[in-house]
Amino acid sequence: MLRHLLALTLMLAAGCHLLFDGIEAVHEQSAPVDEVPSEGGSGGEDPAGGAGGIAPTCLDAETCADDGSQVCNVDLQQCTAPECTADMLCAIGEVCLPQGANAAVGACYENCIPFSDPCGDGYQCVDITGDGSDGACIPTGPADLGEACLFHDVSTGCAAGQICAAGINTCYELCNFWSASAGCVKPGDRCVAFGVCQPWSDFDPVPIGEPCSTYPGNLCAPAGDRLLGLCTAVLDDVECLRLCRQGKQDCPASEACTSIDEDLNPIGVCR
Repeated sequence: MLRHLLALTLMLAAGCHLLFDGIEAVHEQSAPVDEVPSEGGSGGEDPAGGAGGIAPTCLDAETCADDGSQVCNVDLQQCTAPECTADMLCAIGEVCLPQGANAAVGACYENCIPFSDPCGDGYQCVDITGDGSDGACIPTGPADLGEACLFHDVSTGCAAGQICAAGINTCYELCNFWSASAGCVKPGDRCVAFGVCQPWSDFDPVPIGEPCSTYPGNLCAPAGDRLLGLCTAVLDDVECLRLCRQGKQDCPASEACTSIDEDLNPIGVCR
C-alpha cells in the first residue's frame, strides 16, 4: 500500500521494472569486462537466433528472448547477450541494471547523479535509488508533458526532464525533491518523494508533527511545491512525519530516519 501510494507516479512502480525488480543495481568494482558484441559473425546467426548477422532492434529485453537469455543494449537498442551479472561487472562509469523477467542478468547503463551529474544529449538521468544519490542514463522518448507514453528498458518514453509514470502511462515532470525548490513548472503540481511532479490534490494540509486528518499513507506537510511528510500510524494515532533518506542528515538531532517499508528503502520517516 505505501509503495503504491508514494510511487503510483513513479519509476519505482512496475513501469520502471528494470530498475527495481530483482537484483539491485551493481556498480563497477574492477576493470571493464569484455564488450559483448551486438552483431553476429559473418554468415553466422544473430544474437536472437536468426540468420544474417545483425541483431534485431528492441526497446525491451522481453522482445529479444522469452527465457531472459538476452538483454536490450541501451545505446544501440539491439538485442544482445547479457552484459553483466553479479559476477560479470560493467565498465568503470557504468551501472548494471536488470531487464525483463530474468533478474539475474542485466545491461550496462552509463552512471549519473540526478540533477548534479547529467547525461549527454538524448539521455535522461533517472534516479535508481529513490534518494537522488545515484542514477542511470536512459534514452529519452517521443512523448511530451501530459501526453500518453510507454516506459521501456531503454527509453523513458518521454522528452528530457520527464518520465513515463507506471500504470498511468502519462509523461510527468521530474523534480528534485531533496532540494529547497523542487522546480515543478505545471501549476498545481507537487513534487513527491522519488522526484516526480504530481497533480496531488487530496494531500493532508497538516504540518510535520501534527495529527493527520486523513488516512495512513497519504502525503502531508505542503511546503512550496513539495509534500514533505507522510501520514504514518503512531500508536493509536496517524501523524504527519517528515520523509527522509536513510544515512543522510534530513532529521532533527533527536530523531533518526527509520524504514517504513522495505520496498521504499532508502526512503523512511523521521521518528
